Amino acid sequence: MTVDTAYDGESARAYDQKRFSSPGGKLIHRREVEILSDALRPLDPDSTQVLEVGCGTGRLLAEVDALGFRATGIDPSPYMLEEARRRLSHHERLRLIKGEAAGLPVDSGSFDFVYSLRVLNQTESREYALAAIGEMMRAAKKGGRVLIEFMNERRARLEAASVRLGNEVCERKGGGDVRLRRRDVAGAAAAAGGRVVGYQGAFLVGMTGYYRAPPWALSLIDVVDRMLSRMLPGWCSRCYAVIEKL
Repeated sequence: MTVDTAYDGESARAYDQKRFSSPGGKLIHRREVEILSDALRPLDPDSTQVLEVGCGTGRLLAEVDALGFRATGIDPSPYMLEEARRRLSHHERLRLIKGEAAGLPVDSGSFDFVYSLRVLNQTESREYALAAIGEMMRAAKKGGRVLIEFMNERRARLEAASVRLGNEVCERKGGGDVRLRRRDVAGAAAAAGGRVVGYQGAFLVGMTGYYRAPPWALSLIDVVDRMLSRMLPGWCSRCYAVIEKL
């Protein structure tokens, strides 16, 4: 099962600048890094092999490397990988591979920790997203962990027809992003021999809220969003599940 990537050379070069250079974008990046770092914290960097599915420009791989982990990044876009190689040229513990999330070019049980952020919602269908979860589980060792981020289906009717990426407003295409339910993820994990051991939500106000807010209000919005996200994880726009491979 394969699809053509949506990221050509121009969009790959502009990807980070559009999404993470603004004050709101920087807060979003920090929040995602915190979630990833928390999931990695119990692991020993010296004995842990990490895989990122959908590594894009290497934004998160650079953070993983800073924590001392050896990691591999996979992405279907040669243009994204080109940007990642440029960004990560001095990171000797990292390697990059071209490949699809639903057909990972890696051996089964070869990674201690697998993660994927901002990927499943961009796939072609729910079926592809669930197949990608199965592939991430296949890549994980027995006893390993998989961190999966997905867009919450319960929030679908609350989303606007357009999304702001920094200073750019993009119209959603067709039916919009692929959204999943918590039980979809749990079912895919169970079918692949795993179980969900951790779950949290983030961005109850939505990422677009961070991009649209004036800079002076962002700190307050972030504090409120973190509090509400802990109280109402099931209503957050983004959900994060940690799965253990049994």
